Amino acid sequence: MIAGTVGALVWAFTQGIGRVEISVFAGTFVLSAIGIGFMHRYFVHRCFRCGPVMRTLFAAIATMAVQGSVLKWVSNHRRHHLHADKPGDVHSPYYDGAGHRHVSFAKGMMHAQGGWVCDLATTDAEYYAKDILADPIAMFFTRTRWY
Repeated sequence: MIAGTVGALVWAFTQGIGRVEISVFAGTFVLSAIGIGFMHRYFVHRCFRCGPVMRTLFAAIATMAVQGSVLKWVSNHRRHHLHADKPGDVHSPYYDGAGHRHVSFAKGMMHAQGGWVCDLATTDAEYYAKDILADPIAMFFTRTRWY
């Protein structure tokens, strides 16, 4: 991710940005957003059933969003639903809970809108995502997400 960012900046300053670069950016952005939607609906909530080819596709495009592994994303999101806006909720804007009300809210909002991805505290996957641990496709993308 860092190498790609540096490479993109070097390209932008040396070659310029044209229709192709903007199209690739927009296309991968939309694709990864769709991937997160499928990760949420399929892997977290199991709202529908699909075969191994579609599960592989969903896991691949969800991993492109770089919001953590399938296992971490599912575990954190299920924990969020169990503890919505209470202590233990990884997405809550009230995550901090200490200090000045506005500072706490600002820190919580930063955490809720993406800081949770870098959170070193791990959610117990054995409790929240046993089905993901047993899914070989999801675990393949969990183990190989940086590649």
